[in-house]
Amino acid sequence: MITDIFTSLIYPSIAGTCLAVLLLLIRPLTGRVFGHAWHYYIWLAVLFTMLLPVRFSLPGTADAVPPVSPVVQSEQAVQTEQHTDTAASERQPETTLLQAGTGFIKNIIDNRLNIIAYAWLAGAIILLLINFIGYIRLTGEIRKNAAVMLCPEIAGFTKRKVSVRVWANKSSPFMTGIIKPTLVLPARELTEEQLNNILRHEMTHFRRHDVLYKWFVVFVKCVHWFNPMIWIAARRIEEECEISCDMAVTLSMSREEEMSYINTLLSLLPKGKTKQIPLTTQMASSKKMLKRRFIMIKTKKTTSRLVSALSAVTALVMLSTTVFASGVLSELSTDDYTVEITKNGERIELTNKPFIENGEVYVPLREMFEKLGETDNIQSNIEWDNGKINMTVIYSNYEGYSVSQQEQISAGELAYRLTMEAGIPEMTLTLDKSMENQGETLYSRYDNSPIVRDSLTYVPYSWRSNLFMGTQHIDYRIYGKDGNVIDYSGYDSTLIGDYSIKKPYYWSRDKVKSYFEGDDQYFVHKATYDKYGEGSGILFGIEKVAANDADELLNTLAGSRLLGINGEYAYIFVIPTDVQYPIWADRDEEDIEIAEEYKRLFGDVELIADSFVMVQTD
Repeated sequence: MITDIFTSLIYPSIAGTCLAVLLLLIRPLTGRVFGHAWHYYIWLAVLFTMLLPVRFSLPGTADAVPPVSPVVQSEQAVQTEQHTDTAASERQPETTLLQAGTGFIKNIIDNRLNIIAYAWLAGAIILLLINFIGYIRLTGEIRKNAAVMLCPEIAGFTKRKVSVRVWANKSSPFMTGIIKPTLVLPARELTEEQLNNILRHEMTHFRRHDVLYKWFVVFVKCVHWFNPMIWIAARRIEEECEISCDMAVTLSMSREEEMSYINTLLSLLPKGKTKQIPLTTQMASSKKMLKRRFIMIKTKKTTSRLVSALSAVTALVMLSTTVFASGVLSELSTDDYTVEITKNGERIELTNKPFIENGEVYVPLREMFEKLGETDNIQSNIEWDNGKINMTVIYSNYEGYSVSQQEQISAGELAYRLTMEAGIPEMTLTLDKSMENQGETLYSRYDNSPIVRDSLTYVPYSWRSNLFMGTQHIDYRIYGKDGNVIDYSGYDSTLIGDYSIKKPYYWSRDKVKSYFEGDDQYFVHKATYDKYGEGSGILFGIEKVAANDADELLNTLAGSRLLGINGEYAYIFVIPTDVQYPIWADRDEEDIEIAEEYKRLFGDVELIADSFVMVQTD
């Protein structure tokens, strides 16, 4: 999961870097046209781009899902033969040095990506903690060392409550705090003119929410600490923040007032080296920076409404273009599908995502066993032994006796390659009914092999019958980007008259019953029907009507749709318009289970309707 989060940040980081480089390159041009406020806030486009891992589908790229072999969708035929040590030795030459080397390299890449991802997470957490702890220390020092000061003049700049304090240890005024803003003044005699200039400057920062902006910069910098451009951007934002604030303060000043403002800045200049206080709006800065600010104040110019409108449009276009480019790149780098694994129709939440490889769905071995409860017995275990998985599963009560299932899956060093030849497509299966007398050892061979990805072993879905012996109906569904089901397994094709439908395996006779009313067929949830009688538990129906009457029926029945037309007859898919399962407040525990099962079954109704196929009959 950490690897996924890290990789999802790569393309937004690249897109943000490209925009930042563009801003730096065109700065001489934009500096002549747009104001300093524009150059300050345009950096928000860079920050938002880096934090928006959005995706956009390009035409023709949707649902580009790797094909799943039809063999996988039904139970794969496997060859079973007596296993001997000789047979095992004969199979070894199937693995080549080239496969081993390629697999080894692939595993190194996967492992290094994991290491890089966790290094990124550690760096981000450390930087966030450093900034947060530094801020906590600063607020603590302010409360301890800075004395509260009455400053009625501040009411002329804001109606919000702003705490004013005097700190002897600081030579430059600054503001800090988002929820509880605090203005810190140096412990020195200030003239009325100087105090007025300081309040003008700091309250401009306050009204613009510059402290919040600085927190946002720090957060993005911590997340993208590996990107040198975010550090450059942070420094440029700091500079533009002070210059744009100076421009806003001196916008309507006379030349005399400007000189007074500049003199105030000079009076606050510390004698030694200036130390920037993070996450604050420190008024004084370095001598070099102050010189630049003075030049900007003296050469400032007003911006027309037309230029202001043009600057806003330019900023919007730049942000939209960059975010779109980032989204397209992110989309191209991600899977076009999602594989969902179900047990008896109920979704299994997997942290490690299943995927499609070699025309087969692959599932995470260890996590599947844990989620299915196959390793609940204390004697059950899965061990990695020199490239092989040694797995022992104990079923406490399986058809009346204990069963020891021990598989040796050759996922070895060759399974690191994501090709059919990468692994050894076979397993050794030993059944021991009594746990004391070893039963027959069988050797099974398959079309696909286990795969190692991100240091985890994934096994082909087609191995499920021999792997998960204690569980019924392990199925998959593949969803496209639009959320629609593209493919699914675990169904029976049922021929009904001149059409066929695919029903999920778990729609067994003990769960679903069907009946005919003339040529119309209806499917009913058995538990609801048995408890509450006729007219309850209906899941869906397929009604056969005259083709000429189809449109009228479709307009009458809510949720109905046309499935197909065969000559003079049409087939209409209908679902109940009222609730068919117990929903009342005082329902019992059995009713709750019945309702959950009904809803799970009803969730597959649309899939069954989509599977409708007309069949030609003689």
